[in-house]
Amino acid sequence: MSHKHQKRRRGHFCWSCQRLRANEKFSGRGHARHLCKDCSRLGKEEINYRQATRNMDRLLTWDGRIRRGRLQQLEEYLKHENERVRA
Repeated sequence: MSHKHQKRRRGHFCWSCQRLRANEKFSGRGHARHLCKDCSRLGKEEINYRQATRNMDRLLTWDGRIRRGRLQQLEEYLKHENERVRA
């Protein structure tokens, strides 16, 4: 497929709500942070919680296992200051 005929995605992906949103849904700094206006209004605590759960999901392999080298990172989340993250 030639470069001219490739399908282009419009907008940006918000990592917090996991959606592809229009450019208008992002503030000036939101584009670089990949965080839409709706999610940026959630508050610092909620954003930190979503980031921590996203990082924990990244520790898993495609078949749901945690590699030996990443167990230490998981243990850090078990001692996290936020009770929701520990749960």
